[in-house]
Amino acid sequence: YIPPEQFAYLLDNVQLVHSRKMNPADIVMLFKLARYCGLRITEACKLKVDDFDLEGREVYLGKTKTNKNDKATIPNHLIAELSIYLTSKKGRLFDTNRFTVHYWLKLLGQKLKIAALTTPQSETGEKTKCHIFRKSIGKDYIAQKVPLNVIMSKLRHKDLGTTTQYLKLNLEDVKQA
Repeated sequence: YIPPEQFAYLLDNVQLVHSRKMNPADIVMLFKLARYCGLRITEACKLKVDDFDLEGREVYLGKTKTNKNDKATIPNHLIAELSIYLTSKKGRLFDTNRFTVHYWLKLLGQKLKIAALTTPQSETGEKTKCHIFRKSIGKDYIAQKVPLNVIMSKLRHKDLGTTTQYLKLNLEDVKQA
């Protein structure tokens, strides 16, 4: 889990990643979309300009792990920034893939000493880097006391059991939500 203040710190230091294909502003937007829209890294990497419906606050994801025509909600606070960002883009937004993003996250985790990005999967029992932003926004929602059924919907889970297991919630977490 990456708390909001640590996520802001990560975004402030994205320039530590030296990418030949993507500038820091693109990497920041990729990370923001993954976190705030609850996207898997693979889903975020595939986004195109035409996938966005800013008036409807949705991003079309196409065929995903669980759905043939999946969509995710875009939060209000990201609409204005995204609107400006998309005006300068054509076609596919990000010239990268999940393997490169995982490398960037590991690198940033090491340089910024973010344990959530450096602790091996063998220790956490979780796919740390590929779902880190989805899990983080889910945990943020729990802290904000968003109802579990809303969190389930935002993460695009089909049942509540998946959400509670995914976020490693215990009975006390569920009672508080």
